[in-house]
Amino acid sequence: HAGDHSSRAAPAAAPGSTVAQKLPHARHTRARAAMSTPGGWFSALPVVMRAWGVSCVATTCAVSAGLVSPYRIALDWGLLLRRFQIWRLLTPHIFLGGFGFPFVFHLLQMYTYGVSLEATTFENRTADFAYFLFFSAAAMLPCAYVMGMAFTAAPLVFTLIYVWSRYNPSTVVNLMGVVKLQSFFLPWAMIVLGMLFGNNPVPDLVGIFVGHVYYFLTELYPRAGGAIILRTPLWFEKALMGVGVGQGAAQFQAAQRQQQGFRAFGGGGQRLGR
Repeated sequence: HAGDHSSRAAPAAAPGSTVAQKLPHARHTRARAAMSTPGGWFSALPVVMRAWGVSCVATTCAVSAGLVSPYRIALDWGLLLRRFQIWRLLTPHIFLGGFGFPFVFHLLQMYTYGVSLEATTFENRTADFAYFLFFSAAAMLPCAYVMGMAFTAAPLVFTLIYVWSRYNPSTVVNLMGVVKLQSFFLPWAMIVLGMLFGNNPVPDLVGIFVGHVYYFLTELYPRAGGAIILRTPLWFEKALMGVGVGQGAAQFQAAQRQQQGFRAFGGGGQRLGR
C-alpha cells in the first residue's frame, strides 16, 4: 500500500523519535497543502477519473453552448452500423445531460465513489482501474441496445457506486444527511430514493448489473475456486503506458487519509467496529 511504501522510503529513525513522528505529519501537510487550491486539488485527482470527469464536463459545455447536438453523440445503432459513426461507441459514456442538479449530482457521485475506488481500492493499479471502466463501458453497450438507452454515462456512474459498495460493504454512510446505513445497501437505497423523486430506476439497475458482472468475474468467482476470467490484458497496459498514464492515485490517497469515512451527499461515515 501507499502508506507502507512511504514508510519504507522515509529515512530510518528510531521508534518514538522526533524525526519519526514528524515525517508522516510533514508528508500529510504537504499533501493537504497541494489540495488547498483549485489547481492543486485538480492535479491531485487520480488520472483516470480526472480524464473521465473532464470529458463529461467538456461534453456538457459543448452541448449547452450549441457546438454539438446531443443527437450527434447519442448511441444510434443504425447510424453506427450503416454509416460507421464509430464515435457513438464512446460519446454516450461522457454525456451526463445538460447543466442542472442531476449533472452536479452525478459529478459528486463520481468524485465520492470513483475517485475513492481509483485512489484506494485500485491504488497503484491504474491500468486495472482503467480496464474496469473500459469493461463496464463495453458491457453497457448491449444493455443499452436492449433497454433502448441513448446515453450510458449515468448508468456507468452507478456502476462505480455499486462496485465501491461491494469493496467497502461495512462502511457506514449518511444518505442525504438523514439515513445512516451500511454502504452494502447504498445502491438500493439510492434507487428507492430516486423513485420517490420520480426517476426511472432502469438506468441505475443496468449500472448495478454491469457492476455485479465485473465484481463476480474478478472477485466472487475466483474466491469460490474458479479461474480468474477477467484480468487486465497486456496490450491495454502497454497502451496506457504509451500515453504516459502511470500511478495517479498516490498523492490524492495520502491527503484523503486525513478524512474520516465517506459521505453520501451529507453526513459522515465510519467503519463498523471502530
